[in-house]
Amino acid sequence: MKSSRTLLVMISIVALAFYVCAGISAAYASDPTQGEKVVIIYGDEGALSMPQTMAAVWAMKKIEEETGGRISFEHYPDGSLGTGPQILQQVMDGSIQAAPVSVGLFSPYIPTMQALQLPFLLNNYEKELAALNSPAGQALLDSLGEIGIKGLSVGECGMRHFAHTSKAINTVGDMKGVKIRIVPSNMLRDAMTLLDASPVALAYGEVYSALQNKVVDALEINLMSMNTMKFYEVVKNFSYIGLYPFPVVYSVNKDFFDSLSKEDQALIEKWFKEAINYNFETSLPTVEEASLKVMLDNGVVTNEIADVEAFMKLMLPVYDEYAALDSRIKDFIEMAVNLD
Repeated sequence: MKSSRTLLVMISIVALAFYVCAGISAAYASDPTQGEKVVIIYGDEGALSMPQTMAAVWAMKKIEEETGGRISFEHYPDGSLGTGPQILQQVMDGSIQAAPVSVGLFSPYIPTMQALQLPFLLNNYEKELAALNSPAGQALLDSLGEIGIKGLSVGECGMRHFAHTSKAINTVGDMKGVKIRIVPSNMLRDAMTLLDASPVALAYGEVYSALQNKVVDALEINLMSMNTMKFYEVVKNFSYIGLYPFPVVYSVNKDFFDSLSKEDQALIEKWFKEAINYNFETSLPTVEEASLKVMLDNGVVTNEIADVEAFMKLMLPVYDEYAALDSRIKDFIEMAVNLD
Protein backbone atom coordinates (compact mmCIF):
# COMPACT_ATOMS: atom_id res chain seq x y z
CA MET A 1 0.00 0.00 0.00
CA LYS A 2 2.81 2.39 0.96
CA SER A 3 4.66 1.62 -2.27
CA SER A 4 1.47 2.32 -4.24
CA ARG A 5 1.13 5.75 -2.60
CA THR A 6 4.81 6.48 -3.34
CA LEU A 7 4.34 5.49 -6.97
CA LEU A 8 1.23 7.68 -7.21
CA VAL A 9 3.13 10.67 -5.81
CA MET A 10 5.99 10.15 -8.27
CA ILE A 11 3.57 9.92 -11.20
CA SER A 12 1.88 13.11 -10.03
CA ILE A 13 5.22 14.94 -9.82
CA VAL A 14 6.22 13.80 -13.31
CA ALA A 15 2.82 14.80 -14.68
CA LEU A 16 3.04 18.21 -13.02
CA ALA A 17 6.51 18.78 -14.47
CA PHE A 18 5.24 17.79 -17.91
CA TYR A 19 2.32 20.19 -17.76
CA VAL A 20 4.53 23.01 -16.47
CA CYS A 21 7.00 22.48 -19.35
CA ALA A 22 4.15 22.21 -21.82
CA GLY A 23 2.70 25.40 -20.44
CA ILE A 24 6.02 27.22 -20.84
CA SER A 25 6.36 26.01 -24.42
CA ALA A 26 2.78 26.98 -25.19
CA ALA A 27 3.34 30.40 -23.65
CA TYR A 28 6.49 30.89 -25.77
CA ALA A 29 4.68 29.77 -28.90
CA SER A 30 2.05 32.45 -28.34
CA ASP A 31 4.45 35.09 -26.99
CA PRO A 32 8.18 34.81 -27.83
CA THR A 33 8.82 37.97 -25.80
CA GLN A 34 8.53 35.78 -22.70
CA GLY A 35 11.52 33.77 -21.52
CA GLU A 36 15.14 34.09 -20.57
CA LYS A 37 16.98 37.17 -21.85
CA VAL A 38 19.69 36.37 -24.41
CA VAL A 39 22.48 38.71 -25.52
CA ILE A 40 24.51 37.69 -28.57
CA ILE A 41 27.85 39.38 -29.30
CA TYR A 42 28.27 39.40 -33.09
CA GLY A 43 31.79 40.13 -34.31
CA ASP A 44 32.08 41.21 -37.92
CA GLU A 45 35.06 41.96 -40.15
CA GLY A 46 32.76 43.51 -42.77
CA ALA A 47 31.43 47.03 -43.16
CA LEU A 48 27.76 47.91 -42.73
CA SER A 49 27.56 48.74 -46.45
CA MET A 50 28.46 45.19 -47.53
CA PRO A 51 25.58 42.99 -48.78
CA GLN A 52 26.17 40.07 -46.43
CA THR A 53 26.34 42.47 -43.48
CA MET A 54 23.14 44.20 -44.57
CA ALA A 55 21.40 40.80 -44.65
CA ALA A 56 22.68 39.88 -41.18
CA VAL A 57 21.53 43.22 -39.74
CA TRP A 58 18.11 42.60 -41.30
CA ALA A 59 17.92 39.17 -39.61
CA MET A 60 19.07 40.54 -36.24
CA LYS A 61 16.41 43.25 -36.33
CA LYS A 62 13.72 40.70 -37.16
CA ILE A 63 14.77 38.54 -34.19
CA GLU A 64 14.84 41.52 -31.83
CA GLU A 65 11.43 42.69 -33.05
CA GLU A 66 9.79 39.27 -32.72
CA THR A 67 11.14 38.78 -29.20
CA GLY A 68 10.54 42.37 -28.07
CA GLY A 69 14.26 42.74 -27.41
CA ARG A 70 14.43 39.65 -25.19
CA ILE A 71 16.99 38.31 -27.66
CA SER A 72 19.36 41.15 -28.57
CA PHE A 73 22.56 41.52 -30.55
CA GLU A 74 25.67 43.57 -29.87
CA HIS A 75 27.07 44.05 -33.37
CA TYR A 76 30.75 44.98 -33.80
CA PRO A 77 31.40 45.63 -37.54
CA ASP A 78 34.47 46.91 -39.41
CA GLY A 79 36.84 44.42 -37.80
CA SER A 80 36.58 46.14 -34.42
CA LEU A 81 37.03 42.77 -32.68
CA GLY A 82 39.91 41.65 -34.91
CA THR A 83 40.67 40.10 -38.28
CA GLY A 84 38.59 37.34 -39.83
CA PRO A 85 40.76 34.50 -38.44
CA GLN A 86 40.80 36.14 -35.01
CA ILE A 87 37.02 36.52 -34.98
CA LEU A 88 36.55 32.89 -36.01
CA GLN A 89 38.80 31.79 -33.16
CA GLN A 90 36.76 33.88 -30.73
CA VAL A 91 33.55 32.17 -31.88
CA MET A 92 35.15 28.74 -31.61
CA ASP A 93 36.41 29.32 -28.07
CA GLY A 94 33.18 31.03 -26.96
CA SER A 95 34.65 34.48 -26.30
CA ILE A 96 31.91 35.82 -28.55
CA GLN A 97 28.77 34.04 -29.63
CA ALA A 98 28.47 34.67 -33.37
CA ALA A 99 30.07 36.06 -36.54
CA PRO A 100 29.96 35.86 -40.35
CA VAL A 101 32.96 33.77 -41.40
CA SER A 102 34.40 33.68 -44.92
CA VAL A 103 34.32 30.05 -46.01
CA GLY A 104 38.04 29.97 -46.80
CA LEU A 105 38.86 30.64 -43.15
CA PHE A 106 37.52 27.22 -42.15
CA SER A 107 40.08 25.35 -44.28
CA PRO A 108 42.75 24.98 -41.52
CA TYR A 109 40.14 23.19 -39.40
CA ILE A 110 37.89 21.33 -41.87
CA PRO A 111 38.00 21.07 -45.70
CA THR A 112 34.27 20.88 -46.47
CA MET A 113 33.44 24.55 -46.95
CA GLN A 114 36.01 24.90 -49.76
CA ALA A 115 33.47 23.16 -51.98
CA LEU A 116 31.56 26.45 -52.24
CA GLN A 117 34.51 28.15 -53.97
CA LEU A 118 35.61 25.53 -56.47
CA PRO A 119 36.36 27.48 -59.67
CA PHE A 120 33.44 27.84 -62.12
CA LEU A 121 31.34 25.25 -60.24
CA LEU A 122 28.79 27.78 -59.00
CA ASN A 123 29.17 30.39 -61.72
CA ASN A 124 25.97 32.36 -61.19
CA TYR A 125 23.71 33.30 -58.30
CA GLU A 126 20.89 31.00 -59.42
CA LYS A 127 23.18 27.97 -59.18
CA GLU A 128 24.62 29.15 -55.90
CA LEU A 129 21.21 29.62 -54.29
CA ALA A 130 20.01 26.23 -55.52
CA ALA A 131 23.18 24.60 -54.18
CA LEU A 132 22.87 26.28 -50.79
CA ASN A 133 19.27 25.10 -50.47
CA SER A 134 20.10 21.50 -51.44
CA PRO A 135 20.66 18.60 -49.01
CA ALA A 136 24.32 18.54 -50.12
CA GLY A 137 24.63 22.23 -49.24
CA GLN A 138 23.05 21.66 -45.84
CA ALA A 139 25.49 18.78 -45.23
CA LEU A 140 28.38 21.23 -45.66
CA LEU A 141 26.85 23.58 -43.08
CA ASP A 142 26.21 20.70 -40.70
CA SER A 143 29.84 19.58 -40.97
CA LEU A 144 30.89 22.68 -39.03
CA GLY A 145 29.49 21.05 -35.91
CA GLU A 146 32.67 18.97 -35.91
CA ILE A 147 34.68 22.10 -35.03
CA GLY A 148 32.19 23.52 -32.55
CA ILE A 149 30.30 25.80 -34.95
CA LYS A 150 26.59 25.92 -35.71
CA GLY A 151 26.21 27.15 -39.29
CA LEU A 152 22.91 29.04 -39.48
CA SER A 153 23.00 29.91 -43.18
CA VAL A 154 25.15 31.55 -45.83
CA GLY A 155 25.47 35.15 -47.02
CA GLU A 156 27.04 36.25 -50.29
CA CYS A 157 29.52 39.12 -50.74
CA GLY A 158 29.64 39.00 -54.54
CA MET A 159 30.56 36.64 -57.36
CA ARG A 160 34.15 36.96 -58.62
CA HIS A 161 34.95 37.74 -62.25
CA PHE A 162 37.99 38.75 -64.33
CA ALA A 163 39.18 42.36 -64.62
CA HIS A 164 42.09 43.35 -66.90
CA THR A 165 44.09 46.53 -67.36
CA SER A 166 44.06 46.44 -71.17
CA LYS A 167 41.91 43.71 -72.74
CA ALA A 168 38.69 41.72 -72.46
CA ILE A 169 38.81 38.03 -71.61
CA ASN A 170 36.57 36.02 -73.95
CA THR A 171 38.19 32.60 -74.29
CA VAL A 172 40.51 30.30 -72.38
CA GLY A 173 43.25 31.33 -74.82
CA ASP A 174 42.98 34.93 -73.62
CA MET A 175 44.26 33.81 -70.20
CA LYS A 176 47.60 32.53 -71.52
CA GLY A 177 50.48 34.31 -69.80
CA VAL A 178 48.24 36.80 -67.97
CA LYS A 179 49.76 37.83 -64.65
CA ILE A 180 46.65 37.70 -62.50
CA ARG A 181 46.35 38.64 -58.85
CA ILE A 182 44.56 36.00 -56.81
CA VAL A 183 43.44 35.72 -53.22
CA PRO A 184 46.18 33.68 -51.50
CA SER A 185 44.81 30.18 -52.10
CA ASN A 186 46.29 26.91 -53.32
CA MET A 187 43.01 26.13 -55.06
CA LEU A 188 43.04 29.36 -57.08
CA ARG A 189 46.75 29.05 -57.83
CA ASP A 190 46.16 25.60 -59.33
CA ALA A 191 43.08 26.80 -61.23
CA MET A 192 44.85 29.74 -62.85
CA THR A 193 47.83 27.55 -63.73
CA LEU A 194 45.46 25.15 -65.52
CA LEU A 195 44.30 28.15 -67.59
CA ASP A 196 47.94 28.89 -68.55
CA ALA A 197 47.82 32.14 -66.58
CA SER A 198 50.51 33.26 -64.13
CA PRO A 199 48.87 33.60 -60.70
CA VAL A 200 50.30 36.13 -58.25
CA ALA A 201 49.12 35.97 -54.63
CA LEU A 202 49.03 39.49 -53.18
CA ALA A 203 47.59 41.02 -50.04
CA TYR A 204 44.43 43.03 -50.74
CA GLY A 205 46.03 46.36 -49.86
CA GLU A 206 48.81 45.83 -52.42
CA VAL A 207 46.59 45.17 -55.43
CA TYR A 208 45.94 48.75 -56.63
CA SER A 209 49.61 49.67 -56.82
CA ALA A 210 50.46 46.31 -58.38
CA LEU A 211 47.97 46.99 -61.20
CA GLN A 212 49.19 50.57 -61.55
CA ASN A 213 52.85 49.52 -61.75
CA LYS A 214 52.22 46.56 -64.11
CA VAL A 215 53.30 43.99 -61.52
CA VAL A 216 50.06 42.22 -62.50
CA ASP A 217 47.88 42.56 -65.61
CA ALA A 218 44.60 41.46 -64.12
CA LEU A 219 42.76 40.32 -61.02
CA GLU A 220 39.79 38.20 -60.01
CA ILE A 221 37.34 40.48 -58.23
CA ASN A 222 33.67 41.26 -57.55
CA LEU A 223 31.70 44.36 -58.50
CA MET A 224 31.56 45.74 -54.96
CA SER A 225 35.34 45.68 -54.56
CA MET A 226 35.84 47.26 -57.98
CA ASN A 227 33.98 50.22 -56.51
CA THR A 228 35.21 50.36 -52.90
CA MET A 229 38.87 49.92 -53.85
CA LYS A 230 38.58 52.18 -56.93
CA PHE A 231 40.08 49.55 -59.18
CA TYR A 232 38.09 51.17 -62.02
CA GLU A 233 40.85 53.79 -62.10
CA VAL A 234 43.44 51.23 -63.25
CA VAL A 235 41.30 48.53 -64.91
CA LYS A 236 39.85 48.92 -68.41
CA ASN A 237 37.88 45.69 -68.92
CA PHE A 238 35.59 43.66 -66.68
CA SER A 239 34.69 40.18 -67.96
CA TYR A 240 31.75 38.39 -66.37
CA ILE A 241 32.35 34.66 -65.91
CA GLY A 242 31.44 33.59 -62.36
CA LEU A 243 34.85 32.33 -61.26
CA TYR A 244 33.58 31.57 -57.77
CA PRO A 245 31.20 33.01 -55.18
CA PHE A 246 32.48 34.72 -52.05
CA PRO A 247 30.19 33.46 -49.27
CA VAL A 248 30.27 33.82 -45.52
CA VAL A 249 28.71 31.42 -43.03
CA TYR A 250 26.60 33.03 -40.32
CA SER A 251 28.28 31.10 -37.52
CA VAL A 252 27.37 30.57 -33.86
CA ASN A 253 29.35 28.87 -31.11
CA LYS A 254 27.69 25.43 -30.95
CA ASP A 255 27.81 25.06 -27.16
CA PHE A 256 26.12 28.44 -26.80
CA PHE A 257 23.51 27.59 -29.44
CA ASP A 258 22.77 24.23 -27.82
CA SER A 259 22.26 25.97 -24.47
CA LEU A 260 19.33 27.98 -25.85
CA SER A 261 15.76 26.75 -25.69
CA LYS A 262 14.54 24.84 -28.75
CA GLU A 263 12.17 27.72 -29.46
CA ASP A 264 14.98 30.29 -29.44
CA GLN A 265 17.13 28.07 -31.63
CA ALA A 266 14.32 27.73 -34.16
CA LEU A 267 13.59 31.46 -34.17
CA ILE A 268 17.22 32.49 -34.70
CA GLU A 269 17.74 29.88 -37.40
CA LYS A 270 14.49 30.85 -39.14
CA TRP A 271 15.45 34.50 -39.59
CA PHE A 272 19.03 33.82 -40.66
CA LYS A 273 17.75 31.37 -43.26
CA GLU A 274 15.30 34.05 -44.44
CA ALA A 275 18.28 36.40 -44.67
CA ILE A 276 19.54 34.36 -47.64
CA ASN A 277 16.56 35.61 -49.67
CA TYR A 278 17.05 39.18 -48.46
CA ASN A 279 20.73 38.93 -49.43
CA PHE A 280 20.19 37.54 -52.93
CA GLU A 281 17.04 39.51 -53.75
CA THR A 282 17.72 42.88 -52.11
CA SER A 283 21.08 43.74 -50.56
CA LEU A 284 23.33 42.07 -53.14
CA PRO A 285 21.57 43.48 -56.25
CA THR A 286 21.44 46.93 -54.65
CA VAL A 287 25.18 46.99 -53.95
CA GLU A 288 26.16 45.48 -57.29
CA GLU A 289 23.94 47.80 -59.35
CA ALA A 290 25.42 50.85 -57.62
CA SER A 291 28.95 49.51 -58.08
CA LEU A 292 28.38 48.74 -61.75
CA LYS A 293 27.15 52.29 -62.38
CA VAL A 294 30.30 53.76 -60.84
CA MET A 295 32.46 51.41 -62.89
CA LEU A 296 30.70 52.23 -66.17
CA ASP A 297 30.73 55.95 -65.42
CA ASN A 298 34.52 55.67 -65.12
CA GLY A 299 34.92 54.10 -68.54
CA VAL A 300 35.31 50.40 -67.73
CA VAL A 301 34.03 48.20 -70.57
CA THR A 302 32.17 45.01 -69.65
CA ASN A 303 31.62 41.75 -71.52
CA GLU A 304 30.15 38.34 -70.79
CA ILE A 305 32.26 35.25 -71.41
CA ALA A 306 30.00 32.96 -73.44
CA ASP A 307 31.75 29.59 -73.16
CA VAL A 308 32.12 29.10 -69.41
CA GLU A 309 31.99 25.35 -70.01
CA ALA A 310 35.43 25.47 -71.68
CA PHE A 311 36.92 26.98 -68.52
CA MET A 312 35.05 24.56 -66.27
CA LYS A 313 36.28 21.46 -68.12
CA LEU A 314 39.87 22.41 -67.37
CA MET A 315 39.06 22.39 -63.64
CA LEU A 316 38.33 18.66 -63.43
CA PRO A 317 41.71 17.86 -61.77
CA VAL A 318 40.92 20.44 -59.07
CA TYR A 319 37.43 18.99 -58.54
CA ASP A 320 38.89 15.49 -58.25
CA GLU A 321 41.50 16.63 -55.75
CA TYR A 322 38.96 18.22 -53.43
CA ALA A 323 36.36 15.47 -53.85
CA ALA A 324 38.95 13.05 -52.49
CA LEU A 325 39.27 15.08 -49.27
CA ASP A 326 35.74 14.43 -47.98
CA SER A 327 32.70 12.52 -49.25
CA ARG A 328 30.51 15.56 -48.55
CA ILE A 329 32.58 17.63 -50.99
CA LYS A 330 32.25 14.82 -53.54
CA ASP A 331 28.45 14.76 -53.09
CA PHE A 332 28.30 18.54 -53.42
CA ILE A 333 30.31 18.57 -56.65
CA GLU A 334 28.16 15.81 -58.16
CA MET A 335 25.04 17.82 -57.31
CA ALA A 336 26.42 21.16 -58.53
CA VAL A 337 27.70 20.02 -61.94
CA ASN A 338 24.15 18.95 -62.80
CA LEU A 339 22.55 22.28 -61.96
CA ASP A 340 21.14 24.19 -64.92
